[in-house]
Amino acid sequence: MTEMWLMKFNISKCEVLSFCRNSNNIVKYDYGFNVPNQGFVTLDHVNVIKDLGVLMDTDLSFDDHIYEKINTANKMLGIIKRIWQLATLN
Repeated sequence: MTEMWLMKFNISKCEVLSFCRNSNNIVKYDYGFNVPNQGFVTLDHVNVIKDLGVLMDTDLSFDDHIYEKINTANKMLGIIKRIWQLATLN
């Protein structure tokens, strides 16, 4: 199963994220896999996960994703401002 389509399943990159309307009501089960030479490996429960470049949290609010994009835009704006200042000095 772990080598289907000649790809190995990397359990260390897997995490569990539960979606719920009220984060106090989340029931956490232990999910995991039997790994050769390691035994049963449980997956970590997280509150925020990044999938295909989008940060999702348990409430599906996307606040973390929006803040990350705003920070990236501000960094780019700072770079543009510095380049503009250097260009106007010459």
